[in-house]
Amino acid sequence: MTHDEYAALVSRLESVAGAHPGAYRLRVGALAIMGYVYVLGLLLVLIALLVLLVWGLVTAHLSALVLKLAIPVLALVVALGRALWVRIPPPEGRVLRRAEAPALFDEIDAVRRAVKAPAPHRVIVTDVLNAAVSQVPRLGIFGWHRNYLVLGLPLLTALTPEQFQAVLAHEFGHLSRAHARFANWIYRVRGTWDQVVAAIQHRRSRLGALLVNRFVEWYVPYFGAYSFVLARAHETEADRISADVAGSTTAGTALLALALRARYQSEIVWPGVTSRIVDEPVPPRAAFAGLVQAMPAALPTEYAGPWLASSLSEASDFTDPHPSLAARLEALGQLPSGDAAITAIAEELAQPIDPSATAAARYLGPLAATLASELDEQWRSEVSARWTDRHRHLVRARDGLRELAARAEQGPLEPGERYRMADWTEDIHGADAALPIVKALVDDEPEHASALFMLGRLFLARGDEAGIDYIERAIRIDPSATATAASMIAAYLRGVGRGEDATAYEARAAAAAYESAAAKAERRGIAQREKLTSAALDDAACARLHEQLARHPQVGRAWIARKVTHHAPEHPFYILGVSRAEPWWRFVSEGSSTYLARKLIEEVDLPDETLVVVLGRKQRWLRRKLKRVPRSEVYRRGRGARVAARPLSTTPPAPSPTQ
Repeated sequence: MTHDEYAALVSRLESVAGAHPGAYRLRVGALAIMGYVYVLGLLLVLIALLVLLVWGLVTAHLSALVLKLAIPVLALVVALGRALWVRIPPPEGRVLRRAEAPALFDEIDAVRRAVKAPAPHRVIVTDVLNAAVSQVPRLGIFGWHRNYLVLGLPLLTALTPEQFQAVLAHEFGHLSRAHARFANWIYRVRGTWDQVVAAIQHRRSRLGALLVNRFVEWYVPYFGAYSFVLARAHETEADRISADVAGSTTAGTALLALALRARYQSEIVWPGVTSRIVDEPVPPRAAFAGLVQAMPAALPTEYAGPWLASSLSEASDFTDPHPSLAARLEALGQLPSGDAAITAIAEELAQPIDPSATAAARYLGPLAATLASELDEQWRSEVSARWTDRHRHLVRARDGLRELAARAEQGPLEPGERYRMADWTEDIHGADAALPIVKALVDDEPEHASALFMLGRLFLARGDEAGIDYIERAIRIDPSATATAASMIAAYLRGVGRGEDATAYEARAAAAAYESAAAKAERRGIAQREKLTSAALDDAACARLHEQLARHPQVGRAWIARKVTHHAPEHPFYILGVSRAEPWWRFVSEGSSTYLARKLIEEVDLPDETLVVVLGRKQRWLRRKLKRVPRSEVYRRGRGARVAARPLSTTPPAPSPTQ
């Protein structure tokens, strides 16, 4: 199912769900049951087949045939059995107890009673600007749910108590209507099919593919569309419950405030923290506490209006069950009409919130500072390794920029140096500073693929469609970048409302990603049934290999051949098989052979993409396969280098493969 077909199906189902919500819910439930019935039916059929095979083994003595058939059947039975048990992990975070925050728990009790929702078993505080409810079954498919309420500390500091009440009512609205429990069931159905497909792909089971693929191609996107529409309807219903408890105006204001504060956090506050990476080798100690303190502060007036207008212009996304901000506000009767109204609301919401008047101050009191400190330590622990790695990279980039600037004063830089200057400039000074550097490089070097890709990426980030042409030029020069490049173009096109064009690029990206994955899979090794052909190394390459292998006294003989590949054949894949010089009776550990292979990879000039295999007893079949390839021997201790039959070519020779 293409993206446009999926979108059309979702639009049609939204009309059906709106007209007949009860019947639609039953249809989604029936589809979910159908998925389980299919898996259980397959499981029963395979178990019956397995029993029949065992009976044949016992009574007819067809041991070889039965075992050959029983092993894949048993593997598929195990995979399907495991797929039926999808575990839903509980949410992570700091567990909050009533004695620590009695005012918060009193508010929680008041709101949940108002919407007739069950009490949460756990209240958890996290470091995100969000809130959520989760129902986790303790007995898997048999239920016995535990309810979790997840509250982000930044959310508590960014909202007033009245706005926070609206958010609480929305979340408890999900619990009161059992949305979370139904969502968990849907999650388990999706998880079951994800595991079934993954197990079949992992085992490359032809039997599994035959039994499952056609059903999956129809069922998974169809069920996904049905369940997506229901999840979106749940969000709309929860918004309506929020308005009933807190009032439509407060519910709408809470949504607008969260949208603005989220942009402020992502575009101002966190970039201010991450900008310190270049100067500080470890994460700062009070970064999260500073973020929490910044959330109720005044928003930059020059940004607030454009931020709100941008958020209101975003369309609903088929990857997010929440409707767009504009759609949610319209359903509440709170959608601003006109630019003047948007500007006035943005200016009002940009005003600072008195720190003593935030939801955090009322419901947490001094505990808010303690929680911020605890979350700070957690954040530092989680990002420490990545922060240090990024710091080292930026220090190298900063020092490299200084060296390149000094070198540029003495004479023109090479294209590679100019590209590094643009890349490092973006890291240190941002995209705007890097753009003129990479643009000048492309003007001078129109075939520089990396520069073309970078320039296209920067243009698209600025909303300039000219970036598509630069990326297309990069793809023509370096087809290996197709998957990433096409995905980037598709994301841009979908963001500007060109869905049909985006779908074409998404299909192109998927095809390229499949080809790349298939090529990588072919190059993971060599199997007995796969074919080898001549490596076609020229005389100089053979002599160089012979000379370098002779420096390793552990090497007795060596053969090289090219594996016959069906994907990306323009990139040859070679196998270098090495026979050790030790006598046959001497024990050689696998660790010793692994060490020798690594040494050869590091110290021998091998063709691109070469797998080095030290040939032991387990690899006798590979030795025989290599020896059957004409003129594959490139080294034998005590003999001179061989003369190649034909020169190395950039295009694969017409193979006459051997088994």
